[in-house]
Amino acid sequence: MKHLCILSSVMLMLGSATASAAPVLSFGELEQDYLYSAYEGDSLEIPVWISGLDPENVGGFDVTFTFDEPVTDLVSVDFSLDSVGTFIYDSVDSYGEVTLSAVSLDWDLSGQPSAFQIASLTFSAVSAGLGQMMFTDVLLSDDFGSPLSLADSFIADINVMSVQVPPTPVPAPPAAGLMLFSLLLLPLRKRLFKS
Repeated sequence: MKHLCILSSVMLMLGSATASAAPVLSFGELEQDYLYSAYEGDSLEIPVWISGLDPENVGGFDVTFTFDEPVTDLVSVDFSLDSVGTFIYDSVDSYGEVTLSAVSLDWDLSGQPSAFQIASLTFSAVSAGLGQMMFTDVLLSDDFGSPLSLADSFIADINVMSVQVPPTPVPAPPAAGLMLFSLLLLPLRKRLFKS
């Protein structure tokens, strides 16, 4: 009987350990690293996704990530949380860093999907180079305010290419025509100065 109690306790712990959420943050819908490309002066839209939430739900988050300011410049942050519940959200950005924060006002988050887009970030490609975005500080909580441990996060590389402007050809008169014109003017010059 004692062994049965121990065995059932171990099975219960293993069952609850495998049922816990393993949230993943990425700069795209899939759980992977991304490469975005743009030309100087272009606008670039990058989504921020959270996934791996089954069976947990996200009740709040405070996510900070960095990006290379000399290569890209943050233009706007548009939150995409209206389809997953009622959230109060805000963003704070400083040189090369953005913090996205939100807390849910809903009591029941059971209908929340296991993966959804948190926000869409719009960047301006400032100068040629390779920049990188990465999550640096992450705080996630479930619908009861208990912390969720982040299982993994992925980076995004941003390749900004310079725009190659071909040189504008300067029209020049053909050399032979210019020489012929000057030869025709020589006899006229002699006539004008004789009189």
